[in-house]
Amino acid sequence: IHSNIPVKSTFIILSLIFLFSCRKSDVDVQPEQECLIVSYATDTTSSGYHYNFKYDGKRLVEIRGKYWNSFFWQPEDTLFISYNPDNKLNAIGNASKSNLTTKFHYGDDGNLSSKISYSLIPFPTSKTDFEWKDGNISRIRISYYQINGSPNHIENYIERLERVLDLEYNERGNVIYVKIKGYSDVLTEIRYEYDSQPNPHKRWHALQGGKSPELMYLLSKNNMTRASYSIKDKYSQVYDSPYQYNDKGYPLHGPFNQRMLNIQYECL
Repeated sequence: IHSNIPVKSTFIILSLIFLFSCRKSDVDVQPEQECLIVSYATDTTSSGYHYNFKYDGKRLVEIRGKYWNSFFWQPEDTLFISYNPDNKLNAIGNASKSNLTTKFHYGDDGNLSSKISYSLIPFPTSKTDFEWKDGNISRIRISYYQINGSPNHIENYIERLERVLDLEYNERGNVIYVKIKGYSDVLTEIRYEYDSQPNPHKRWHALQGGKSPELMYLLSKNNMTRASYSIKDKYSQVYDSPYQYNDKGYPLHGPFNQRMLNIQYECL
């Protein structure tokens, strides 16, 4: 999702999200109530970004964000989210039309097949294609559009493949391995470990699809506790994410650098 709202990844407003403080048993903790995130901040001082979310039932329909510019709060910027008659995500965009609009497309099987972002319809900027296996997204192909000639003619927009992601899941529905093949032939591998608590981002990210390879763990049922990165077997890095939970069993802040703070939930 692209917007004036300062986010690293879409709906996602999803940057590296969520920490974990102590490991649970391998038995999934089933909360009595499903809880939806209604707000969070990226900083507890005045310099932080603040986000608020509006729902229609369980459907996320609006994201509002504002930030402090050292003098005063900036006006809220709002992303609107629409759904098709089958209750599937249809489009995400800004009412001012000053930002990119993303549209979602589905195959005959009902699964998300692609999403395309536009600078101004019908002129595309990027495309993400999805393949599915056993009810999960198994492969993601990310492309951008190269413009040869005038940007005012759609025939001048040529799709170029940028990278391919292959995903593997464990029996609990968590993404445990991501292989990323880039356009420069660089191979990156990411392995994930998880807690047994409910991941409140799964609903958003499964619909969004996600463009950032580092955020594929958000497709999972549980919260990621460790990420191990390897690039061409020459570089490796491990990040641990300890969490704290509220009394419903949901995380209270985000991973790695705690850039998602003061998370507030509404439980159904």
